[in-house]
Amino acid sequence: MAVAVSISESRIKYASQLIVSALLFFTAAKVGYSFALYKDLVSLIWPPAGIALALVLVYGYRILPGIAIGSIILSISNGSNFIFAAGSLVSQMAEPALGAFLLTKFGFDKRISKISDIVKLLTLGAVVAPLVIASIETFTICMSAHIPFYNCFNIYFGSFMGNAMGIVVMAPFMLAWSGTKFNDYKVSQYFEFFGMALGLLAVTFIIYGNSFITEDSRSLAYLVFPFIIWASLRFEVKGASTAIFLISVIAAVGTVKGFGPFSNSSVYYGLFYLYVFIAATSITALILGTTSKIKNSAQNSLKETQNLLEMRVKERTEKLEGMNFQKDRLFSIISHDLRSPFQSLLGFSDFIVDDFDTLSREEIKRYLGHIRDSARNVYSLIENLLHWTRLQTGKLEFNPVELDLGAEIEAIVKKMNSLAEKKDIRIFNRINSQIFFFADPYMLNILLVNLLDNAIKFSHKDSDIDIELERNADFLMLKITDSGIGMNAEELNNLFKVEIAHKKRGTADEKGTGLGLLICNEVMKKHRGKISVGSEPDKGTVLTVYFPI
Repeated sequence: MAVAVSISESRIKYASQLIVSALLFFTAAKVGYSFALYKDLVSLIWPPAGIALALVLVYGYRILPGIAIGSIILSISNGSNFIFAAGSLVSQMAEPALGAFLLTKFGFDKRISKISDIVKLLTLGAVVAPLVIASIETFTICMSAHIPFYNCFNIYFGSFMGNAMGIVVMAPFMLAWSGTKFNDYKVSQYFEFFGMALGLLAVTFIIYGNSFITEDSRSLAYLVFPFIIWASLRFEVKGASTAIFLISVIAAVGTVKGFGPFSNSSVYYGLFYLYVFIAATSITALILGTTSKIKNSAQNSLKETQNLLEMRVKERTEKLEGMNFQKDRLFSIISHDLRSPFQSLLGFSDFIVDDFDTLSREEIKRYLGHIRDSARNVYSLIENLLHWTRLQTGKLEFNPVELDLGAEIEAIVKKMNSLAEKKDIRIFNRINSQIFFFADPYMLNILLVNLLDNAIKFSHKDSDIDIELERNADFLMLKITDSGIGMNAEELNNLFKVEIAHKKRGTADEKGTGLGLLICNEVMKKHRGKISVGSEPDKGTVLTVYFPI
């Protein structure tokens, strides 16, 4: 049903495009016939040629039926005979089709973003195609109106000149404004644009709208150039093409009525001189407008590149600052936190060596226990330092496989029980069923060991640690709950900040660096998960790890 509605809407849209194109062609043709010569058969300015070419370039060859409909309606309204109507239909469809084909073949950009696009439009669209099609029109006119052979050249030249003039005036104007949205410009720019247009209209009306200015005052025609320059520099091709359009319409009407610097005893010669003036002015304006567009585009690209570079520099700076914090943190750990356990190792070993003969077996055993604990602390700290370094440098590869979470946790609990038993802490693994998910086994081991080590460190003697699992549509949620000393709001806020040193001691005076939780956070980032911590002073901590399903 949705497909049928979509097809219906597409057909309605296409039909509306054909109707609009037919009306545009018909209306423009009626205006063009006001400049007609040779028994009202040849127009020296033929706007439909430019409109048709622009429509085909924008909508493709599928718009040609609309142009054909407009041509047929025009022939009927003019009462044209069959030969003239048929020839006119062929030429009106062939010219935009040939022009669009040549322009597309040679890489014309309908946005007119380069000077080469103007050259292609004016040579291929406004010269080559009209020269070819003018022969069809000349043959049709001469055959239908029985015009003597010696007048056919004048008809050919007039037909070519009218079509070329229509393309020069109308095609850039329609192409430049096609696809334009209201929010492409600011309100202030619209006010400026209308101010420029009103000023140009006023000056053009003065030049071409009264009988005081004649062919002896042709230099006055250049009074429009300040407005053309204004339009081209400020509004690029849109401004240039609009200025040419306004000047051409008013100047052509004025010249036909015998007003302005191009008025002449012969309308033919007056329009010819006007054609040369508008052609030269159009080339100048369009090149200036395109140059302005290229300049503005380059400036915008340069600004975007500058913003991108500034953003990258900012990102790199922040990254370097973070690495600097990490470096300082690691140096602090190495210089301070490693020194203390080594001092214990050296101190207790010195006691044993120096007083070995006088020490009892119980004292030696106690000192060896201290040495073992210090060595274990050093090993744990060095292991965490290596994990952290490998995570930060990307040397710890992420290789997820399918694992049974319950079994993995049970293995870690057995490993950590000896540490928990020293403080009479009981660890309850309440995950009974098999839960399979994808994780990196090595990283999961690092995560669970650090989390349980943290929970044991800050739990009171003779207390419990619970391990539970919950599930929702997106995550497996592993919860580790203790009833230890907890944390305040400031400690929670700084928990995962590498630049903050964590010196909080455990319930048995165990030293901590906070590096374990930072490693856990990095591990969860690798798994595209997260860690959340809820805690209150003296009420314990609930740490939740979210594994994506």
